Amino acid sequence: MDAIGVNANSKSLDYGPDSVFAKGLHDVRTVRGDFGDSSRRIWITETWLSTTGEESFSEAEQADGLLRQYRRLMTMDDVDSLFIHTLIDRTESAPSIWDHGVGLTSISPVTGEFVPKQAYCAFAGRVQTSSPSLGCPRITEEEGTGGGGTGGSGDGTGGGTDGTGGGTDGTGGGTDGTGGGIDGTGGGSGGGAGGNPPTAAECESRIAQLKARGEKLRAKRAEYRPYAARGHKRSRAAVQRINTKLKRNRKNIRRTKRRCGI
Repeated sequence: MDAIGVNANSKSLDYGPDSVFAKGLHDVRTVRGDFGDSSRRIWITETWLSTTGEESFSEAEQADGLLRQYRRLMTMDDVDSLFIHTLIDRTESAPSIWDHGVGLTSISPVTGEFVPKQAYCAFAGRVQTSSPSLGCPRITEEEGTGGGGTGGSGDGTGGGTDGTGGGTDGTGGGTDGTGGGIDGTGGGSGGGAGGNPPTAAECESRIAQLKARGEKLRAKRAEYRPYAARGHKRSRAAVQRINTKLKRNRKNIRRTKRRCGI
């Protein structure tokens, strides 16, 4: 068995520590540990937010929620993948049913062409290309989305309407983290307010944490590299993910030093 598949649908925009989303992942990890399989990876094989039906969300809410789910999950060290259900609205279902509006795109009844929803562009716009798919506007990290909640990030990333913030690296959302960190990007598990000037001790502690995380990530990358060099696809993907986390970690160190006046 390669991994444990988890359906993470919660029909909610709340991904905080007391949410159904967080409890579900906690339960999965508990059962995994009870059976002595704690090293087994987790794949989120399905998650969605619908724009139709009785429990529907607006397109903006769908985009915000799915992006925050992605950011939270991808900072969790034991989660390898996330599959969003589904690419296209399910036209075989009536528009009044929730199942109809789960897609990231709809189909124009006039031209039959794909029409991107805001959720599609929230992801496609962040791909490093001059022309994002389906005409979506480019989105830079400075613009971000989903900020504005209590303890949300200073650059618009991480926090959402519920104010939940980052993972252990302080960005995007990790294991049940809430509030802002010293570096102003959402904080780790149970992070601080993020708005008050940090003390010298807090600065020293935060920088030490980030540097330790960097060392851990580099050690993990060294384990994957020999297999990646031999063409092992999963190992190559793992190296790419770690490189992304290292880049983000370095950015957080620079941000923290600036905030601390170092």
